[in-house]
Amino acid sequence: MRGPASVLLAAFAAVSGSGSSSATAGQTRILAIPSFERLLATAYDPRGKAAFLDFAKWSFAPADERSHLNGKVCGFLDSRGYSQAMVRTIQLTKSRLGAIALWRKAEDAQAQGEELASRIDHSTKSANPDEAFLQRSAEVDQAWESVTAKRRSDAATEVVAWRTGATVCNLQHAHAKSAETFLDKHGWPKESDFGPRLADALWLIVDHATNDRNLQSRALKSMEPLLATKDVNAQHFATLTDRVSLARDGHQIYGTQLTEGAGGCLAPDRLADTNQVDKLRSVLGLVPLVEATVATAAKYARAACTVSLQTAGQNQ
Repeated sequence: MRGPASVLLAAFAAVSGSGSSSATAGQTRILAIPSFERLLATAYDPRGKAAFLDFAKWSFAPADERSHLNGKVCGFLDSRGYSQAMVRTIQLTKSRLGAIALWRKAEDAQAQGEELASRIDHSTKSANPDEAFLQRSAEVDQAWESVTAKRRSDAATEVVAWRTGATVCNLQHAHAKSAETFLDKHGWPKESDFGPRLADALWLIVDHATNDRNLQSRALKSMEPLLATKDVNAQHFATLTDRVSLARDGHQIYGTQLTEGAGGCLAPDRLADTNQVDKLRSVLGLVPLVEATVATAAKYARAACTVSLQTAGQNQ
């Protein structure tokens, strides 16, 4: 799925033999997004190198331009994500064949996500349409997460993220609005009233709403009073707290967020207080940090970095 037609350097036409050979990057005008095949041909043609570099520069516009584009949360990815995926595919590989192989992986990931999402049954009737919609939305989110979070080479991971970025961002943004509407009506759902399935679905949507920190903070405020009565999942509360804290303050409280160390091992990302983390986890009924880190790493077929709590959270 390509973003809106936005740019095609006139030099691309010259490289493909359909335009004036005198076209240069300095004389370009904006027409439409090129196909991957044309961009690849341009990059590997001596006459097109300057044009490719200009296109790459346009694709990765400054942050201030991104923030105002279309006035939309996902506006930048809508218009530039596809272009970025193509550019990075070419930049991260050393040959045409390598670029083609990497691009196919990104295309396959997009197709797989769309196929998995299409399998989700949207026809189920429910006495509470809001609940049914949230549960289906969470399933769609999870389907895409299973594709984008799949372990790949660094190059493939980056290109897949750019290639699927607009689709995932728009879905998560729409689902976040639905979660906000639910919170307006009900607050955070008590498990004793709604059951754990709805709470799990709502948490998954909020957890994925990384472009809406206000929603995440609001959800935490709604969840916190329910800890005392154990009407909320403590692991969910800790995980969301750490996501918000890392984004806002640069450190986490409970150690739920892991980072990759040397050799691919996993260790807790930056911690606010290594001396207090297990005490804080215990208050929520969570196992000690080292035990939790080992279990999470094993879940993803990874090793846990060999660290003590005194060095946990530092980049390994």
